[in-house]
Amino acid sequence: KKSPPATDFDTIRQQRRRELDARRSKSRVRLGSCLQSWDQLKNHLGFSLHSELANYLLQR
Repeated sequence: KKSPPATDFDTIRQQRRRELDARRSKSRVRLGSCLQSWDQLKNHLGFSLHSELANYLLQR
């Protein structure tokens, strides 16, 4: 088989990236002005990942 031109690969890559970004955006939580407090709490409790803190809070 003949490979498609690089521009086709770029188009496919861009489309795939947009799809992944859209999927990731659905699970994103916007903290806005609370970001500093969130980071302080995350560090105080010893978590390195935001997802760890979120899971901890959801389990309480």
